[in-house]
Amino acid sequence: MIKNIVSCGCSWVNGVGCYDKRNNRLSKLFATYFKAEDINLAKGGGSNGRTERKIVDWIVKNKDKLDETFFLIGITEFHRYEIWNKDDKRRGSDCSQELFDFKMSIEATLRSIILLDTLFEKYNCKYLIFDSIDNL
Repeated sequence: MIKNIVSCGCSWVNGVGCYDKRNNRLSKLFATYFKAEDINLAKGGGSNGRTERKIVDWIVKNKDKLDETFFLIGITEFHRYEIWNKDDKRRGSDCSQELFDFKMSIEATLRSIILLDTLFEKYNCKYLIFDSIDNL
């Protein structure tokens, strides 16, 4: 039985583009279908590295819920990276393509997908990893 829908990605996974993002985003539609809780960790401008970090953190803190959780992972643009701002002591996103080359960006995205896939398989999780912006 699925009790939790945990989703993560960029603004598209958070519901941007929906006329009522809180009730019509993909994660909410899944949650409604399964009569489950919608746990949406997505953030506008979020990177694949952020998604990887947020999902790994959620799994570590909620191992007792994994058998009743379905994960929705939206892969976003390659050139987004999460950076640490030591002055503000917080993470932020930088979407500058000038900082990283294309090959490096693709390799980082593939590493994130492989890490999440391996983790989901290890814990026998139900999941869907998809292209959330439809141009990757």
